[in-house]
Amino acid sequence: MINNIEIGKRIKERREELGLTIQYIADKVKVHKSTIQRYETGNIKDIKIPVIESIAKALQVNPMWIIGEVNIKEMHSAEYEQVTYLSNIYFQGVMKWSEDKLLSENDTIILREHFSDLLLRYKDLIESYVYATIHWKNSKGDYKTIYKDRLSDEKIMELFFKQELEQKIKSLTDWVDALPNWISRNKNEISATKEDYLTPLAAHDKDGIFPDEDMQHDLDIMKNDKFWD
Repeated sequence: MINNIEIGKRIKERREELGLTIQYIADKVKVHKSTIQRYETGNIKDIKIPVIESIAKALQVNPMWIIGEVNIKEMHSAEYEQVTYLSNIYFQGVMKWSEDKLLSENDTIILREHFSDLLLRYKDLIESYVYATIHWKNSKGDYKTIYKDRLSDEKIMELFFKQELEQKIKSLTDWVDALPNWISRNKNEISATKEDYLTPLAAHDKDGIFPDEDMQHDLDIMKNDKFWD
């Protein structure tokens, strides 16, 4: 936790950024105006976390940012926290189920490689969405002028984003549709690799010049039934 002076600076800077008075914050926190003044100047002996949390709520910031524990100033909504939590749970679920005890290690490799590529394609889609959002803010007036007599504002926006994201969405859906082919192709490649690895090399198929004792050793192995049991 940063010192009291730095905590006070953050409170004051954020309050002034929002154009709020000390009295307004005091009323929200339900303390005397002088208490907020002491917090802002750092002239307070014991920083109380419940008070910091109330000040943070009034300032619409993360209380952990005020005390220097995180660098993210913004306080996220409950909905944001919920969807972020669920996203993490679902991601961990994919990682867990792709390594189920009923799956072989090769199955896990195949599924996770496909999932990794899927995530990269979704990342591309998100990047395109970000740029499309900026483009929409700058050009939505033109689109509404063109389509206002035929489409509602909601449909105009839908059409715009469909045009902007169509290729990335297709890449994503095509990759999901290709999962059966991906599994089949990779399983066959793994099987072929295993067969090549496990197929014994006959003594007469060896390349190069080998001593007679080495050749005899290989022939003895090939004739030994116990070795191949």
